[in-house]
Amino acid sequence: MLFIQKSGFVLQPGQSNTISVPPSWSGSLWGRTQCSIEDSGAFHCLIGDCGSDKIGCGGESDLLKPASTSIASFTLNATDGMDYYEVSFKNGYNFPLIVAPVDRGSGGDDEHHCTTAGCAVNLISSCPPELRYSDESLGCKSACQAFAEPSFCYSISPFSE
Repeated sequence: MLFIQKSGFVLQPGQSNTISVPPSWSGSLWGRTQCSIEDSGAFHCLIGDCGSDKIGCGGESDLLKPASTSIASFTLNATDGMDYYEVSFKNGYNFPLIVAPVDRGSGGDDEHHCTTAGCAVNLISSCPPELRYSDESLGCKSACQAFAEPSFCYSISPFSE
């Protein structure tokens, strides 16, 4: 398992950051919101906390996908030599997120070219009341997180008839 060197950083509104990853890499990126540093020096976020007590999630905590976050996941140079990515809001939503390829590549047909994924619209105001946090501007919980019912939760299980 390869971890990126720079795990965790602060972005102010309008800022961006470039992350370098190995040529063959799989991982996820998510934004954390409502973050603060406690008197003990521990760093925590209300939405998207990874449990490391630091700005950087680092190591094994990078494998966890926190609840209520907009998440972008990548598999670069997969076994078939292709790159794959997705933007997901199935675990919740805390901000608009788009992944847009800079270079779509050349050759082949449009079916094999990368396209933009995600949602540029702020969906928080459209969040159903039962999925909202008490502070309505924070984000939208998944039904799994809000209701804690297995029927609302995604699970991987063997297929059965």
